[in-house]
Amino acid sequence: QIIPKKPSKRASAVSKVVFVMNASNEPKLSLPKIKKELADHFDMSFEDHRTRNSLKKALKTCVDDGRLRKVGASYESPTNDDDDDADNDGFDYDVAYFERENKIEQLCPVRGRWRGLFEVKRKVSNTARAICGGCDGRIRKGEVQVTVSDDSLFRMLVFPGDAHEGVTRGYVECSYPGFDVVGRKRFNIHEECKGEATRLRKAVFDRDWQQIRQHVIQDRL
Repeated sequence: QIIPKKPSKRASAVSKVVFVMNASNEPKLSLPKIKKELADHFDMSFEDHRTRNSLKKALKTCVDDGRLRKVGASYESPTNDDDDDADNDGFDYDVAYFERENKIEQLCPVRGRWRGLFEVKRKVSNTARAICGGCDGRIRKGEVQVTVSDDSLFRMLVFPGDAHEGVTRGYVECSYPGFDVVGRKRFNIHEECKGEATRLRKAVFDRDWQQIRQHVIQDRL
C-alpha cells in the first residue's frame, strides 16, 4: 500500500483524517482510534471543543464525498471487491486530493502569513507634506518620519520557483477581481504610530487575502 506524504500540522482536518486512514493497517477505525492516531501523528488534543468539532466536520465531509464509509461506530476506506479498477481509481483519487490539499495548506493557507511592517528608513522631516499611515495626521517639519514597507500580500502571491521580472521589482500582475497588480507598499508614519499602522495594515491584509485566496488556488493549484 502506498502511503501519501504526511501533511503538516497546519493542514486541514480532512487531510489528516485521510492520512491516518491510509496509514493504518486496520481495515476500519473506531472514532477513539482515529482520535488516538491523530493525537500521535499531529499532537492534536481533543479536550478542545473546537478540535472535536473540526474532526466531526472532517469525518462528515469524507463520508459525504465517498472517501470514507461509516460502518456502525467505525469508519473504513471504501473498497469494491467486484471491481479492482474502481478500487484503484478511488485510491488514486485520495492520493491526488491529499497532495493538492497539502499544497493549498503550504502555499495558500486560510489564514495568510502576515509578516508585519518593515522599517526602510527614518529621517527628520524637513517639510510638512507627508501624511502618517497610522494616525492619518500630518508629519510636521522637525518630527521623525519613518518609512515602512508592507509586502505580506505580495509575498503570498510569489510561489517557489517564480522568477518573472515582477518578483525582483516587488510586484505581481494578476487578473483577479479588484486586483490587477499586487506589490510592496511603502508609506510614512510617525515614529510612535507603528503599532496603529501595523493594526490597520494587518486588517487590510486579512480582508484582501480572503478576497483573493480562492482565485489564487484556482489559478495556480
